[in-house]
Amino acid sequence: MTKASTNDGTDSALGFSFQGFYALLVLLDAADDDQISVETADDVVADGTNPRLIQLKHSIGNPSALNEKNDGLWKTINIWLNNNDSKWNYLFVTCAKIEGGCALNDISNTKTSSPAKAIALLEAEANRVIAAVDASEKVAGNPPYQDRIKGCRAFMALTGGQRLAFVSRITILGGTATILNIEAEVGRCLTTYPKVIRSQLAVRLCEWWDYRIARSLCGRASREVTKNELLDKIQAIARSLDEDSLPDDFSTLSPPTLEGELGSMMERQILLVEGGASRLQRAAQAGWRARNQRNRWLRERVGLSDVLDQFDKKLIEHWKDRHGPLTDDCATQPPEQKTRDGRLLLDWSHLKAHLEVPPPRPRWEPAFLVQGTYQQLADQLIVGWHPEYESILKDAQSSPSDSEPPNANNDPAKK
Repeated sequence: MTKASTNDGTDSALGFSFQGFYALLVLLDAADDDQISVETADDVVADGTNPRLIQLKHSIGNPSALNEKNDGLWKTINIWLNNNDSKWNYLFVTCAKIEGGCALNDISNTKTSSPAKAIALLEAEANRVIAAVDASEKVAGNPPYQDRIKGCRAFMALTGGQRLAFVSRITILGGTATILNIEAEVGRCLTTYPKVIRSQLAVRLCEWWDYRIARSLCGRASREVTKNELLDKIQAIARSLDEDSLPDDFSTLSPPTLEGELGSMMERQILLVEGGASRLQRAAQAGWRARNQRNRWLRERVGLSDVLDQFDKKLIEHWKDRHGPLTDDCATQPPEQKTRDGRLLLDWSHLKAHLEVPPPRPRWEPAFLVQGTYQQLADQLIVGWHPEYESILKDAQSSPSDSEPPNANNDPAKK
């Protein structure tokens, strides 16, 4: 395993990812008509009943305690004072704990906020930094406090009343959870849903949210996410996790390449009925989706194994109802007719079978599970399309180690 360099950007990447997930926590706790955005006017912007600009300082290590000498705090003060609108409250969120006895603790709780001591502390630090920088300008060398000086000067440029108004709108949250705890934090916001599905609901909600924020940053979705959009998605995921349904994780996904799906018995079966490149590609994609979806279900809900076994038996039964008569009818037909009829059976497995075979759960609708599982079964020669597929292909059948049953709980990333 490669050890990450201290300069490899990992902390920065995790910090940026944390911005998005913290926005999710904020929106989960927001009022119905609120909305949230990431990387607009601030790291996170909450707009609605409690408009806030939110700055986040994230670390998965053991950061030093926060006090008035913190560079990040002064950088944030400078950012906020450049957008000092009375509409906004300001929230400074950090994984670091606030130093014991520090007056910044007085503005760490909005219900008990008493900013007088915090203002005096910040004024003293700002004056100290400004004096040190001014003195250094009289001598050669690099001036100190370059990460703090802009914030200090901007803060002291305010009148006493303006400082009071500004600091009164600041809340500092120290010792917050890191990105490593985000799914648990999201789960704690979903207590209105049954405990049995809460952890899966949190995982899938985080996956959707991560993609939703990425699309917003790319300009492919609105920068603002409303509470109603979030609630609609939570409801949809929750419905997919009930006893009458199953979550759909792969119907909109495709493998980076189909090469790993080709060169198999599945491909030989399609070539045997002269299915062509288009049928081969659709089969490979459906097979990838079905295998990965089944694997994920089984990792999360082991009890689904029997359900999927019964589903496979139904697939085989419906296939036999067509392949058996096909074999009988084609017994005296020329090879071209056998190939043509086999190709029609292959098309049935992709275009019509999902409308005829009962799904594993009553409310499951996506077609790819039937389509792709048939391709997995074809890969194992359990089903086939040509009337004589077994006798033609049995000598070319893969060894057992080359083929896995549909319920094999494999790692999708390796497939």
